[in-house]
Amino acid sequence: MKHFKFKKFLIRGIIPFLAFLLIIPQDLAAKQRTEVTAYRSNEKTVVGTLLSVDVNAKSITLEKNGEGTKLYTDEIDLIKIHKKGVLGKSVGSGVAVGAILGLGGGVIINASLDNFEKPPAGAVIGVGVVTFAIIGSLVGLLVGGLKSTYTGIRLKGKSAEEITNILQNLKKKAVLSD
Repeated sequence: MKHFKFKKFLIRGIIPFLAFLLIIPQDLAAKQRTEVTAYRSNEKTVVGTLLSVDVNAKSITLEKNGEGTKLYTDEIDLIKIHKKGVLGKSVGSGVAVGAILGLGGGVIINASLDNFEKPPAGAVIGVGVVTFAIIGSLVGLLVGGLKSTYTGIRLKGKSAEEITNILQNLKKKAVLSD
């Protein structure tokens, strides 16, 4: 009877929770807008969502509180693109890898136990999956916390061709595109 209850707990509790941890962080990261900080030549900074990029006019438009601010590349020294979702993706990946390793380890440990003292197979495998998923999430948390939270792009001193390439790459991250 205990074996059946553990299976029921595993199916109704742990597996949906692990699926939630794997799916939700990626889904949230896909819906995020690109936050940008533009450092201007006059030492003023503009922070906002990258709304649009005009490659021909060599300008970017940032949105903050519903207002757009158009900035031309000749007045921008540095653009920092803030990365979001790095921590969630790292933890989600750590849980996935840990759960897979725990599943494999639980199956191997279960097969190596002698029949006299052998607990139910589901218990051994479940403990392996949960233990390694927790370890994986902690490793993912550590790795995600160590990753850089932004990418810096220096515009000052770049040629017109280099700036055009940078703007074309930025255009892919803009909310509005042609």
